[in-house]
Amino acid sequence: MLWQQNELRFLHTTITIDLLLIVAGLVSSFSLLCSNAAVTRILLVSMGMFQYLAPSMTLIIAVMIYNEPLGFDRWITFACIWSAIMIFTGNAVAGVRPLTNNVV
Repeated sequence: MLWQQNELRFLHTTITIDLLLIVAGLVSSFSLLCSNAAVTRILLVSMGMFQYLAPSMTLIIAVMIYNEPLGFDRWITFACIWSAIMIFTGNAVAGVRPLTNNVV
């Protein structure tokens, strides 16, 4: 592997590796531009929920598919993320409820 040989440098390996690095940068930039365009079209509440769900989905995939060990520190992180989601959702629901005590 290149990183084990301390040879993972741009323009110091084969042209194939260098082209793959360039294409990977372009693909990453394109996905970030698409994400930026999507954020301007959806509610920020929805985007906030996606930002909370992404780490949780990553954790679930790592544990279920890749058999990563799930230590105590990761359980604490998972609990903090979902506590924040509960608070966030409760606040959003409380702000949407119509006022029923309006007496005219």
